[in-house]
Amino acid sequence: MGQHLVSASAERDPIRTTAALYATPLGKVLVYGTVMPWSSDRGLSGAEPNWTEHHRVVSEQVKEWSELRDGHSDAAICVVGDFNMTLGGGYPYGAPEGQATA
Repeated sequence: MGQHLVSASAERDPIRTTAALYATPLGKVLVYGTVMPWSSDRGLSGAEPNWTEHHRVVSEQVKEWSELRDGHSDAAICVVGDFNMTLGGGYPYGAPEGQATA
């Protein structure tokens, strides 16, 4: 798929995210890769309570997904990675607030 790469960038948070735009035979696809904070991620201050950093980053990334979708309206968007929350299934993990936002 590398021969179809149109552009790549680190976006707002180069530590947690990356993005690439591909031109495929089926059309353009914007792939956004992420690793969301886990429950005990203490954030930049090193003292944030459990899930605080996760809530901050989920909200920030949801905004970025919307902006990328608006900027590439001719592309499908695919968000992949380790969300550090359950989006479905029988073994829930994560705070309900983050799941509702995503």
